[in-house]
Amino acid sequence: MDHTDGWMGGWMGGQMSIWMVLAILVVVVVVIKSLTRKKS
Repeated sequence: MDHTDGWMGGWMGGQMSIWMVLAILVVVVVVIKSLTRKKS
C-alpha cells in the first residue's frame, strides 16, 4: 500500500495527473455509453 500511495503522490504532483484525469474521463464516458446501450 505504501508504494501505491507514493505512486499516486508522484503522479498527482506531476503533469502526468492531466493524462490520468483524461484517461478516467474516457473510461467513464465509455462505461456510461455501454450502460445506456444496454438499457435501450
